[in-house]
Amino acid sequence: MNLNFTEPPQLVSISLPASLHIVLPDDVSELALLANAANPMIEIIVQHMDSNNVQLVVKHLPFVHISINHLDVKAATIKDKENTDLSGLTQSTKQLSRGLGQGFRCYGTLGIEPKRVSNSLRQGVDLCLSLIDNQLQVEIDTIMSIDLIGLEFDLRSPIQIQCHTNAAAILARQTQFNAPSNELTLEISEIDLVRKEITLYLRGELGVVDQKLITELSRLDALLESKRQWLWRSYQESQSRPSLNEAANTQDIYEIAALQRRLDCFELLAPKSLVDVVDKLADDH
Repeated sequence: MNLNFTEPPQLVSISLPASLHIVLPDDVSELALLANAANPMIEIIVQHMDSNNVQLVVKHLPFVHISINHLDVKAATIKDKENTDLSGLTQSTKQLSRGLGQGFRCYGTLGIEPKRVSNSLRQGVDLCLSLIDNQLQVEIDTIMSIDLIGLEFDLRSPIQIQCHTNAAAILARQTQFNAPSNELTLEISEIDLVRKEITLYLRGELGVVDQKLITELSRLDALLESKRQWLWRSYQESQSRPSLNEAANTQDIYEIAALQRRLDCFELLAPKSLVDVVDKLADDH
């Protein structure tokens, strides 16, 4: 996974009216949203506008997928007439009006539980774009737990420290808790290394870094510890013995015994010449 807090900026040309469809894929953990709560999901700046086309500079979180859908012109015109109050920019909102050189960011709605934000992204969030009086109109469905904030009113500072992005990348991965024990061990070791990086960073920058950053890194460390506990529990279950009379790998022993019985039946039923050929091939390898 890309460890930058956003993908590299892309210059996108769009024929209006259109919508940007934002989706959180099923293979991305919801912990990714918690780990990146201080960072915008998407940032867009208007670079060029003409009659029915715009060029946008788009940046977004690496685990968020974005696609462009073109809208029906008549339907978009009716919708624009119904929503004429697009000037409110003093706080987060569901609609904005942007001019040349201006932009906006998308965040999860403050005060809303993360589960609702992730559910909105799982379903897919549409940013409807249209051009009215040489202004780009941006609108989002009010039932979605996503807010639009103009760049000039966004006072949040995106975090791009390496240990922060490493931790966010680990939390974004959808973990298979029934994975083999060697894979679980590898993930646990990776979490331990990143938590050590966070501890060393905070110790080295104590009294230097902003309190907000310390709080954010401490929150990530707690999330990593929770994930580590889940992984460690899965690892212990994979190594546990179902009975004191049986080994932890009893299932593997049963499978080997079943394969041996099949092999014995094959030797009994197959011609001796074929058995000799198989034995020779096995000895060669």
